[in-house]
Amino acid sequence: MSECVAVTSFSPLGWTDYAEEGVRSFCENWPGRVIAYYEKDKPAFTHEKLTYRNLFDQTELLSVLSWCERNPVLQGRMPNGKYNYNFNIYKFCRHVFAVSHAATGKDGRYVFWLDADVRIKKPVPEEFLLLLFEGDAYTVRLYRGPASHTESGFQGFDTSMEINSAFMNIWRELYIEGTVIALPYGFHDCWSYDHMVKFTRVRAANLTPQLTAIGPAFKHSSLDEYMTHEKGINKYMDKLIVPKKGEADMPEVIHA
Repeated sequence: MSECVAVTSFSPLGWTDYAEEGVRSFCENWPGRVIAYYEKDKPAFTHEKLTYRNLFDQTELLSVLSWCERNPVLQGRMPNGKYNYNFNIYKFCRHVFAVSHAATGKDGRYVFWLDADVRIKKPVPEEFLLLLFEGDAYTVRLYRGPASHTESGFQGFDTSMEINSAFMNIWRELYIEGTVIALPYGFHDCWSYDHMVKFTRVRAANLTPQLTAIGPAFKHSSLDEYMTHEKGINKYMDKLIVPKKGEADMPEVIHA
């Protein structure tokens, strides 16, 4: 089987709302194994490529989540009552613990993180994925330039490189030790990943060299041929009721 492994994670509600569709598309179109980190209840869906792992088996993650539960700001809940995703360690650290747990080299040389709201539209050739690591890169990213942060919905890592173990361990330790809050702009997975690339001085292949600000990163990369990223309201488009003539202009969102 292919040495390219896809990794994702989701909550129980996330599985119902959008992740099942994403994972099914991975199983149908990814050239190698798919490792899905779930929380609490393992989904019923099975596939020969698919391996489930309980994210909450990692006691270090549970410790970080407990820390965040005692600190509303670390859930993105600001003192003024507004939400700021830049500080939401509680939600976004799960990505870090899932991918670092999988990126040991035991499951496959090339480990790719895909958000569970990614949809793979057609079979992805292994050759396409390997070519992303141009110039002997350790990691592959959708970078938006120094004025913003990486889009973390897709990342790749070559676990055969000597730096891999240190990169993953230090990345986890940012959250385990709480030093992530020293980062200047935010604490979520995108900011911490960009910090790690800079701190370890690894070679990172940028799939979006023309993108310099927030924007649809997948559409500005070669990934667009094979996959889409159903971010935000796009996750729930199949739950929207289109208004009839004379009804309110805004469609009603029906939550699962």
